[in-house]
Amino acid sequence: MKISPENKRLFSALKNRSARMCLGLHINENRKPGIADSKLGGRPYWNATLPYPTDANGRPMALLAQIRLTADTLKPLPDHGLLQFYMTTDAASLYGVERDADGRQSNVCVVWHEEIDNGAAVADHPVQANHDNLPVRGEYALDVRHEKSFISTEHHNFGSFFSETAKDIVGKSVEPDDWCEYLGGDLADALRETLAGPSPRHRMLGHPTMAQGDPLRKERFRRYDTLLLQVDSDTGKDGDRVMWGDMGTGAFYINGEDLKQRRFTDILYVVECG
Repeated sequence: MKISPENKRLFSALKNRSARMCLGLHINENRKPGIADSKLGGRPYWNATLPYPTDANGRPMALLAQIRLTADTLKPLPDHGLLQFYMTTDAASLYGVERDADGRQSNVCVVWHEEIDNGAAVADHPVQANHDNLPVRGEYALDVRHEKSFISTEHHNFGSFFSETAKDIVGKSVEPDDWCEYLGGDLADALRETLAGPSPRHRMLGHPTMAQGDPLRKERFRRYDTLLLQVDSDTGKDGDRVMWGDMGTGAFYINGEDLKQRRFTDILYVVECG
């Protein structure tokens, strides 16, 4: 599609003004992850002296992801330890989603191991990576990189942001609700893709990518202002590696102050099934 110089300037300004750093998580199929490495799915690190996470019905939960935190990790994430994300294997549950629930979820959880005890016995429990009800279809090592992310067109304030930027950059007055009509369907789609960036979009922090609306449109969810983890659908050369419904996304949100204080019990968990 041919984009006019004026709209190129506008698109560039929308990216530059909304840019936020994130940790991009990239599957590396050439490396087998260790027990305490960053990865999607598979067998988690777990100290056998601790009670293992269970869901609302007392079943052991499966590992969705774990991220090794280092001095290179972006703030306000911890700079050490291991951050893990668990979910139920219950086939009656849609990936552990509890409708209209927030806060202390019972079918997903986040665990921070402040220290990794390499000398401790690691709990032996079944690997759930190939369970039919789980989005992750195997165990995949992750490479972690500092990257930029950009605002989603589904963000609850995107219309106002577009309106202000269009006025500043190209001198056009656009009502917040009219940005899509102003661009036209094809250009609006091009902007969505430009801001979303190439898929898959696994990340921590930064902007979430949203296809079915911003959960923070609801006032009661506004406190969950920080993207803790986003796991995207991901199709590799040999088939699906991650799949949420029909090319959807799963995301964990947390309050920024809770993250700074290392409180991981109060989260918002959102699944878009494409």
